Amino acid sequence: MISLRAGPRAGSPGRAPTWHMTYRILVNRELCESNAECVSLAPSVFELDDEELCVVIDPEGAKSKRILDAARACPTDAITLIDDEGEQVWP
Repeated sequence: MISLRAGPRAGSPGRAPTWHMTYRILVNRELCESNAECVSLAPSVFELDDEELCVVIDPEGAKSKRILDAARACPTDAITLIDDEGEQVWP
């Protein structure tokens, strides 16, 4: 299982910062079936490795909504999201 943390992201230059939920991203590689739904929705966060299994490449590579959508799209629920208060958000 891989665990990485996605942190807050600032908004555009000249605008007030916008913050989003912080997630710890866990990938259960035993459940991953290489469907790559996560990669198609958040390619800056997830990719498939040499074994064609999901890995997190940049936990801060997308806004929290995009990361949540990518985790929800996994047909085997191989991606678990934990918020900054330690609560499991998905699945």
